[in-house]
Amino acid sequence: MIPVAQPKFWGNEKKYVLDCFDRNWIAAGGNYCKDFEKTFAGFVGQKFGLSTSSGTTALHLAILALGIKPGDEVIVPDVSFPATANAVLHSCAKPVFADLDPETFTISPEQIRAKITPKTKAIIPVHLYGHPAKMDEIMEIAEEKGLFVVEDACQSLGSEYKGKKTGSIGTIGCLSFHASKVVTTAEGGILLTGDSEIAERAQVIRDQGMKRDKIYWCSEIGYNYRMTNVQAAIGVAQMEHISEIVEKKQAQFKLYSKLFSEVKGVSTLETLPQNKRVSCFYVVLLEPDFGMTRDQAAKMLKEKGIETRPVYYPFHSMPVYGTGSSGSDFPVSADFASRGIQIPFSMNLSKEQMEEVVNAFR
Repeated sequence: MIPVAQPKFWGNEKKYVLDCFDRNWIAAGGNYCKDFEKTFAGFVGQKFGLSTSSGTTALHLAILALGIKPGDEVIVPDVSFPATANAVLHSCAKPVFADLDPETFTISPEQIRAKITPKTKAIIPVHLYGHPAKMDEIMEIAEEKGLFVVEDACQSLGSEYKGKKTGSIGTIGCLSFHASKVVTTAEGGILLTGDSEIAERAQVIRDQGMKRDKIYWCSEIGYNYRMTNVQAAIGVAQMEHISEIVEKKQAQFKLYSKLFSEVKGVSTLETLPQNKRVSCFYVVLLEPDFGMTRDQAAKMLKEKGIETRPVYYPFHSMPVYGTGSSGSDFPVSADFASRGIQIPFSMNLSKEQMEEVVNAFR
């Protein structure tokens, strides 16, 4: 079976993890945590970086650090990994879903504008499948309406919007280091910001609400959202190869796009010319003339030894999110979700395996 996603290790991961054991510092706050935060924030172009236990906890921490309260509204795209909406709900705020932009399949700026109410406090644009959201328009809306912007850049490490790396444009940027991501720490995440006050508050909340200058004294209710030194050690080793990783992911993306251009009934997600796209996942859309549904294709591909996944289900379609909406209210996301299929795209994927995947579609 050719897997959808798989981590790649470059050599020093095991060495640095064993060093944590030799130093007898495996928990949070070790030297690798500090090195990883500094290196990563520098790569993305942000001043402060706070490592976390996951991308989900980074998002939750961001919302809490911004002071978003129960009853406040946060606008999120209708299609994303569940963590985007769940982080809002864990803060007792209300996620308000917006349809996708048909050009980028990220959140639609026009839909954001239509969803703003007096209760709206923030926007969470998701750089879905590595493509940057339309950040100029989103930041313009946020400035006009006095809203925070939390970039969910979990899938877009290395992507750029008009020369700026995703995660460095909004009030806060959040990324994930799950084993499927461009860079991994097995599980983990990071909160990035250029605002010292937000960084300070996020650090207090991340560390059980304890003041940094008075151990065990809690100034507010917090969480244990810290990354361990062992996880950070893996991340430090990964970041030593970040330029090579970004280059290879772009090359893989271009190769797939070229190969799929020759397959009838399959379309790829294009990248706007002003942007740079680096994705941990690759998605194709099945057109009506492909001859079968997405789910039928997934079943046949599995029989050929190729793992696939559907794209994320729209939030509006899942009763647990209680929208009571139908696909007609979210036409772009409903169509995207019905036709999109995620295919193998790991760093370990060979050119021959990529050709095998494309030939299976053909």
